[in-house]
Amino acid sequence: MRGFLRDVERHWLRYHAISQRARNLDIDPQEQRSWPIWLDRNEGLLREGRTIIDDLATYRAHLDRIEDGHERLGTEVSRMERFSSAYRSTQSRSLDRGPSRSM
Repeated sequence: MRGFLRDVERHWLRYHAISQRARNLDIDPQEQRSWPIWLDRNEGLLREGRTIIDDLATYRAHLDRIEDGHERLGTEVSRMERFSSAYRSTQSRSLDRGPSRSM
């Protein structure tokens, strides 16, 4: 569990490095060769985080040993979802439908 959270921290450090380099070059982060690699890593970490959330019976004890473990896990998974292609396509489909109408 600690290893997973450490990997996520490194993942966000890499994101900040990519973003900073993009600002320095005055380009979008997506224009860098490292961007697709970062996105692939994001998907892998996101799948792993969701697996942990979906199987709390197995992982709860490990999360309990880490200060704010449950909260950190939820926060990081939500953060990674924003960059997930599956999440983005779900959001765009719901925006295409317009406001929902309830009866």
